[in-house]
Order: sequence, then C-alpha cells, then structure tokens
Amino acid sequence: MGVCASLDPPQKHIVEQQQAVADVLKLLRNHTEDIACNGRNLRNQGTIDVAKKLGSSRLRSLRLRSNEIGDAGVKALAMTLCECRCLRVLDLGLNCIGGNGASYLAIALEENPFLTSLSLTSNRLGDVGASRLADALSKNTQLQDLFVEDNRITSRGAASLGRGLVNNHALQVLWMIDNPIGLAGVISFAKSMDGGHSSLTKFGFTVETDQMKTILAELEHLSPNNIVRQAIVPMTRTKVKPPTAITEELPVPMKRAKVKPPIVINEELPEGLYHEKQQGSLCAMHCLNNLLQGPVFSEWQLREFAKCLDFEESRLSCSGMGDDGNASDAGFNVQVIISALRSIGCAIELQQVKHSREVLEQLELLQALICNQNKHWFAVRQIGDDWFDLNSVLDSPIRIKKPELTEYLNDALAGEQSVFLVRGELQDGDAAMSVRA
Repeated sequence: MGVCASLDPPQKHIVEQQQAVADVLKLLRNHTEDIACNGRNLRNQGTIDVAKKLGSSRLRSLRLRSNEIGDAGVKALAMTLCECRCLRVLDLGLNCIGGNGASYLAIALEENPFLTSLSLTSNRLGDVGASRLADALSKNTQLQDLFVEDNRITSRGAASLGRGLVNNHALQVLWMIDNPIGLAGVISFAKSMDGGHSSLTKFGFTVETDQMKTILAELEHLSPNNIVRQAIVPMTRTKVKPPTAITEELPVPMKRAKVKPPIVINEELPEGLYHEKQQGSLCAMHCLNNLLQGPVFSEWQLREFAKCLDFEESRLSCSGMGDDGNASDAGFNVQVIISALRSIGCAIELQQVKHSREVLEQLELLQALICNQNKHWFAVRQIGDDWFDLNSVLDSPIRIKKPELTEYLNDALAGEQSVFLVRGELQDGDAAMSVRA
C-alpha cells in the first residue's frame, strides 16, 4: 500500500503554478492559437513566466481569468503585447488588477494595433484605471470590445471614458455593468460624447429601476444624433429592502470568497471523497464541484459565465440584453455548465441515448457523466474501479459497482432525464489519489 503525501498550502500553490505555466508553454510550442488557462493560480510570477514566451507566438486568443494576477503580472503582459502581432483577444477577468495595472495596459493599447477585444471584468481598476484606459482609447484605432464590469468605477470614471471615446472610431462595445456610476455617471458619459464621432453600438450599465425614466428624459435633451441614445443597454435592479424583525429569508449578497462546503466521508467510501450538499438552487455549482472533487467554482463565478453568455447572445441577436438569461432563481442552464468546464479544458456534449448500452459502449473513454432530472443537476463519476453517484441531495455518495452500472443507467434513462458525457481529463481529488495509492 502506497502513502498519499500531502503538500503544505504554499508548496502546493507553487507546484500548481509551475504546472499551469508548463501547460501554457507546451501549447505555445505546439502553435496553439487559442489558450484558456482559467483558475490555475498563475499569480504574478506565473504570468511573468508566460509573458516571456508570448512575443513570437501565433496566439490569437489568451484567457487568464481568475488567476490572482496583480499589477506586476499585467506589466509583464503589457510589455509583450506590443510584440504580439497575432493576438486579438485578451481576457484578464476576475483578477487583482488595479490602477497601476490599467496604466500598463493603456500604454500597450496605444502601441498595439492588433488587439480587438479586452476583458478586465471584476478587477480593481477604479476611476484611476478608467481614466488611464480613456487616454489610451483616444489614440487606439483597433480595439472593438472593452469589458470593465464590476471595477469600482464611479461617475468620474464614466465621464473620463466618455471623453476618451469622443473621436474613437473603433470601439463598438463598452460593458460597464455592476459599477456604481449611477444616474450622474450615465448622463456625464452621454454628455461627454455629445457631438463626437464615436462608433459605439452598445453601452451596458447598471442603474436602479426608478432611475431609468430620468436617464431617458435627460438623454432627450442631447443632440438627436448622440450615439449613447442608440447604444444604451441598461441593466436595471430594484433596491432590496433592509431586513425586518420577521424571520423571513431575504436575498443574500454574493461574496467572492469561496466557502468550502462540508465534505461527506463514509467509512465504506474512498477516504477524502468530496461531496457538496444541496444549498438553495445551486445544484449546478454542486454538480461541477462534486464532479471536479473540490470547491473549484463559486456561485459568483458561474454568474460571471452567465453574464458573458447573455452578452454574446444579445450581440448575435442584435437586441437588448435582459437579466438572467442563462441564470435564474431556479439555477443555471447547461450553457453555463459547458462554459465552466471549457474554462478548465473539459468538453461536454449531450448524448441522446435510449439504452444504457449506448453509454456503456463509450464508457472506457469517459470519466464522468452529468445528469439532469427535473431541472436538477448532478454528477456521476468514476474513481478507481467504481462509479459514484454524487447527487447533492443525497446524504452521502452512492457507490456503483461496474456490474450495477447498467441497471443504474437503465433506471436513469427510463425517466425524464438527460445524460451528458464529460470528455477531457478531470483533476484528481484526494479520494482518487488514495485509491491509486
């Protein structure tokens, strides 16, 4: 029997970072054009190591979401951007980029004539960062999409961006939702661009529901050809009343910090088997985390995927964007699950099957299944020689021996249930490692 060695948190982080860098560099050596390295703990040092190899690459799309990248890492990327003649899409969402980092990116935007899409969603740009980007936009002639949602930008930052776009003929989409720009910010932005020659077609922002009439009335006073009047895509929200003494459930604001749900360990199950229990309408999150054997995704991250999907769908349909298209009070749809898995290198496809044999024929190529029954998501995963039903509504996971798998699938497929086959290499949790040992 082997021994399963555990790493101290700092050492574990370094190992994860080195592995992530090695994976990206391998893809670059293979001349991969689109790389997504999301949630891999690259941090500043890992980003610096990756940036050194980007200059001469053929990379067209680089997505480094949720890697705790700060200003130092962004500085290294910005210095390389001027040499990346092929790079068109750069996604640095859900990191730790502040005003200084925005300054480095602004310099790169002034000198890089190739980048067409930049996402800085959920960072810490603030008004200082918005002002730096605005200066760059006044000179940039190529960037078409800029996403700066959830960046602590106020009305001052919005006005700066408006001034930067007055004579910008390239930018078509500016997404600023979940920033406290308020009524004053929207009006300042519109007035800053009045009489300009911007090419903006979509300007997304968030305001309180009761402010929309005032905004529309104010815009009527601007010139008829003011571009903001045609470009606005408002995301309205209603103020939540403060809690009362009555013991009723009220909406709980989302927090970025991940809270590890309880791990359920059964004496008859592999040691360390990860199992999240059902909370609210978060079955999609529990399904993904149980599948990946750890708290990989949070509710907040899944909502970010949903927002991106909503925007892409609205852009393709050339229509306005409504709230919660891919996320609702009932949970997340399959597109959000697909986006989440693809962000870590897994592919998912819906397998339309009428008999368990059709799944069993491909079982040797699979590690897991995702099932949906009556709008409830849950995962079934292989660990060692056996399979485990990791449904979040169960008190503990259920072991499924291979001889029993056929009967299990027959029962599942007999009802109103969809089965998805998960393709791609899944990370090993403690249970898988202990079984191998």
